[in-house]
Amino acid sequence: MRPPASRHDFTTGGHLSGIARLTLPGVLSGILYQFYGLCDMFWLQDLKPAAEAAAAQRGVGCCLPLLIMHFSFTALVSVGAATLIAQHTGARRERDVAATAAQVLTLGVVVAAITGLGFALSLDFVLDEMNIDPEARRYARQYLLTIVAGSPAMYLLPLLEAIFRGRGYPRIPLLLQAVTVGTHFFLGPLLITGEVPVLVFSADGFLGLAPGRWALNPHPLGAGGAALATIAARCVGDALGLVLLFRGAAGFVPRGFLPVRAATLRRCLAIGLPQAANIFFFAIIVSVVFGMANDFGPREKVTGYVLGQRGVEAIIYAICSGFQAAAVTLVGQNMGAGQPRRAEVLAWKTVAICAAVQAGVAVLLLLSPETVVGVFSKDPVAVAHAGTYLRIVAVSEIFLGVETALMGAFQGAGNTLPVLLILTFGDFLRIPGSWLLGRVMGLGIEGIWYTVAGSVIFNGVVLSAWFLTGRWKRAGPAARPVDILALELTDAPAPPPV
Repeated sequence: MRPPASRHDFTTGGHLSGIARLTLPGVLSGILYQFYGLCDMFWLQDLKPAAEAAAAQRGVGCCLPLLIMHFSFTALVSVGAATLIAQHTGARRERDVAATAAQVLTLGVVVAAITGLGFALSLDFVLDEMNIDPEARRYARQYLLTIVAGSPAMYLLPLLEAIFRGRGYPRIPLLLQAVTVGTHFFLGPLLITGEVPVLVFSADGFLGLAPGRWALNPHPLGAGGAALATIAARCVGDALGLVLLFRGAAGFVPRGFLPVRAATLRRCLAIGLPQAANIFFFAIIVSVVFGMANDFGPREKVTGYVLGQRGVEAIIYAICSGFQAAAVTLVGQNMGAGQPRRAEVLAWKTVAICAAVQAGVAVLLLLSPETVVGVFSKDPVAVAHAGTYLRIVAVSEIFLGVETALMGAFQGAGNTLPVLLILTFGDFLRIPGSWLLGRVMGLGIEGIWYTVAGSVIFNGVVLSAWFLTGRWKRAGPAARPVDILALELTDAPAPPPV
């Protein structure tokens, strides 16, 4: 007899209530995650002189595809961790949950060390290929080398979040993000500009930043300070997450860290490798396209492009990522429980709600994108160009919602290879499309923007069509339970813990 379901078990109960309980914390957590970059862009604008601030923003902004490339390797472990833990939870295999959590934490540290070293050795080559102007390149290199040095701390937090989410505890990742972002917000200005903003109540009673600052750090680090603040904040979040995990906040305590079992590695890679490859290839494609944008110019439009992507679209993607995380848990737990029909219904409802939210976002971008972008830049020319970019891609944001939510559904089912093939092809179309529209047809950087919108629409449509075939239902890796500790296939779930 299966143990009774808990409030963190989504194999029973109402559909909409389950989606809401997972999505709302996921969206808030995703938005908070983006505040690392948003805070960096916000505080970097205070560097003096103004030209240095603009160069620092361009340099840190163009790091986005490289950061995606570097941290795509976290998906090797975290994607498999969330899927396997969700499926083991749905099947009530508590012993496998504890063993999987321990093993992925060990794997994560190893992967972080290896990929961090490799990225540091190849950084100069990658920056050269991106065709960044010398001023921005200096800041980009300073920022990235600091981030890479803290790779273990940067990798650990996504792994902890994947464990809690797969288990059905989305509020804990939200707590971890709130603590880390709060730490980063106050460390950022201290390390970037050497000044700490003064919080005061205005005449109308609202809390805000005073015009004056407290100069507490006589040796500000600029872009390197932004990276150092990020690493320090992640360390705080990592420590809190580990304490909660080992105190049983997710209903179990990890065990069996070493040695790393071949079965765990094999199953994590089977699920995580396609997702990691997709993220890695996407980062390469974005880097190539960004190099084309620098070539097409002018610099003011490139700055606007960075503001639109690293600023506003970062928040938009964060909203979608909350629905993606919800889909992973919903589909994963129900596939583990042998309920593929319920998994499918929940997936489509999650997609529909995400698309509806994104439709509202599209309307906002069409009507007044400059108002939002103005938070991240004091340059009216760059803000105007960012507004143009966001109007061009506005409608495609609906399809971004469809694409992202379905990625979570495929991941929850353990069927990530179709996502790799479809999305990599769709993203690759940005390169010839940008060249055709930008160079051949003479649209310049605007041609890149139209191509980006078209590739997102393509991805959403084709991924939906493939999901409709239902083949993902037959590909779940937990179709037969695996006793990870014994490394053998079994015909029945492991007995519940005593």
